[in-house]
Amino acid sequence: MEQLSDDVVAFLSEGTRTGLLGYLASDGRPLVAPVWFVVDNGELAFNTGKETAKGRALARDPRVVMCVDDSQPPYSFVQVQGIATVGEDPPDVLDIATRTGGRYMGADRAEETADATAFPASWWCASSRPKCSSRSTWQSDCARGALDASTEAAAEPGQQR
Repeated sequence: MEQLSDDVVAFLSEGTRTGLLGYLASDGRPLVAPVWFVVDNGELAFNTGKETAKGRALARDPRVVMCVDDSQPPYSFVQVQGIATVGEDPPDVLDIATRTGGRYMGADRAEETADATAFPASWWCASSRPKCSSRSTWQSDCARGALDASTEAAAEPGQQR
């Protein structure tokens, strides 16, 4: 597994950017859902229940992609592709939920948020092919090594990919 670079981890961890998690429905349709997440030992971690649409989809097909963007110019983003794995150890689930709650709701509400979101399953997305990009210099080496040449660049408005 390729590790996320320090620059990518810093980008992913900045502020309260929401991740957009891409996964596949049972009929093969691609779906995207917003998720709160934290970077945990070089992997993206988020909580979801086993019986939620995301939980059932990830149990069926663990291939995922998460895109996190910066809505301010120059509109950069990071895309992480990987395989979701589940952790069901209650202390680990609560730890991820507490850290996620602290990130998005503030330290004073971390435990309250964790109590509401510590589902019986916490999914970790292992980053097997981290990628990052920005509109102005999409081929920068911000993800520890060059981007996969087969990846399409983010097109400028009005441009075709």
